[in-house]
Amino acid sequence: MQYAKPPLSVRDQISLLKTRGLIITDEEVAEHFFYNNNYYRFRGYTYPFQNNTDPSQLFIGSVNFETVLDLYNFDSEFRSLILYTIEKIEIGLRTQIIYRYAVGHKNSHWHFDPIHFTDKTKHSAAILKLCSDSKNSNEEFIKHYYKTYTNPTEPPCWSSLETVTFGYLSNLFSNLNSKDPCKKEIVTYFGLPSAHILENWMHCLNNIRNICAHHSRLWNRTIAPRIIMPQNTHYLFVKNKKVYTNKIYAVLCCIQYMLNIIDSKNDFKIQLIKLLKKYPNLKLKAMGFPENWEEEEFWKITLSEAIHFSKSK
Repeated sequence: MQYAKPPLSVRDQISLLKTRGLIITDEEVAEHFFYNNNYYRFRGYTYPFQNNTDPSQLFIGSVNFETVLDLYNFDSEFRSLILYTIEKIEIGLRTQIIYRYAVGHKNSHWHFDPIHFTDKTKHSAAILKLCSDSKNSNEEFIKHYYKTYTNPTEPPCWSSLETVTFGYLSNLFSNLNSKDPCKKEIVTYFGLPSAHILENWMHCLNNIRNICAHHSRLWNRTIAPRIIMPQNTHYLFVKNKKVYTNKIYAVLCCIQYMLNIIDSKNDFKIQLIKLLKKYPNLKLKAMGFPENWEEEEFWKITLSEAIHFSKSK
C-alpha cells in the first residue's frame, strides 16, 4: 500500500484536531506548542480521549487541548523522575557487580575470564566490544591506564565496567554463572529469592531507561519484558502482587524496593505521590495502579520520611 498522506502545516494540524472534536480556544498557544513539539508525539496522548475504532477518530465528549497537554506534561515530568531514579539503581548495581566479583575472586580482571560465564560465545563477543569501546573512550581514567600500563593490556573491572551501558551490564549479569557465590551475594544483598528475578528487573529497567532517554511515551505504555513480582522478599514489598506486570505500576514497585536498599533516605515515593496529585485527572488504571494502592504499607509516607523531605527542601 502506497503512503500518500501529505505533510501538514501547523495550522492544518490544529484544524484537523478541531474537526475531530478537540476544543482549542487559544490557537496562538496551540501554534506555539506545535512549532516546538512534534504533532505525532502529541497525538500519542490524544488516543485515550478518542474513538480509535472509527477512521475519523473523533474525540469522545468535550475534550480540551489543555486536558491532553496536561497528560503530555505529566508524562514528561514522570519520565524525568524515573530516569533520575534508574540512574541511582544502575550505579548501585554496577558497584555491587564490580565489587563482589573483584574482591570475591581477588582479580582485577575477572570479567575477562570465561570461567565465570555461562555462554562463552556471548562472553567473547561482549569482551571484543568492551575492548573496542575502551580503546575509543574519552574517559581520563581509561586513557591514563593505556598510557601508564602495558600488562594486562586492558583496564581493570572498576575502570572498564564503569563506562559500559546499562544494557551491557544487564547482559553481562545475566550471563554470569548463577552458581557463583559472588552472584548469590548480589542477589542476597537485594533481598531477592533468585538471580532470575534480578536479571529480569535489570532487563526491564534498562528498557524503561531507554524509553525515558528517548523521550517516548511512558505513562500507559505496555512494558516488555513483563516484570516479575516476587512472592518472597527479604525487605518490605507490596502485598498485592495481582497487578498487571506489563504496566508501569509494577515497575514502580520494583524501583521503590531497590531504592530503599541503595538509598534508605530516598524521596522517590514522595516525589511520585506529589506528581500524581499535581495531575488529579490522570487515569491511574491505565498505568496499572490497583484500587487502594496507596493503603499499602509499602507506599505510605512515614513521619520520619516527611520530616526528612521537608528539611531537604
